[in-house]
Amino acid sequence: MTGDGARVWWRRRFALALIIVAAIVAVAPASNAVFTVAGTASGAVPANAALRASDLIAGGDVDEVLSNIEQAAESGATSVESLPGEYAEEIGFVAGARDVRVSGSIVGFVVDGACDDAYKKLCSHMELRGWAVVPAGGITGATFVKESGRYTWAFATCTEVGNATSVVLRLA
Repeated sequence: MTGDGARVWWRRRFALALIIVAAIVAVAPASNAVFTVAGTASGAVPANAALRASDLIAGGDVDEVLSNIEQAAESGATSVESLPGEYAEEIGFVAGARDVRVSGSIVGFVVDGACDDAYKKLCSHMELRGWAVVPAGGITGATFVKESGRYTWAFATCTEVGNATSVVLRLA
């Protein structure tokens, strides 16, 4: 290429690069807005997403602060009455389960003790109710299956949190 031809080629290439970069910069915020709206419309944003620590400690009095924290925790929880289908009869809870939370076909609860102990209790509990245990491998959890009933598949994970273990079951 000659001197003038090379300059024209580089100018065009530079202009095209600027247009591409400008398009990317313009599209990024728009795509974020689309995903935010889609997440909100599908219910992916939790009801207490706007909860701020300053709102919880607004009273200043220790008793009032504790009351605010308890109310915030209770507002996001669902009751045992909202358990899906025949959950209580077909699956139920291991001995000592507490702090039950339900979200559709996901049920969570807390068991005091180490993760391995809670996992063993859960497996024994499920086997007594007719479920076959298939260890997950790599994590403390298992898939549970059975041939008949309202539920025939469940996946459980156990996560140790302090002196207790959180158990989460996903049902199908």
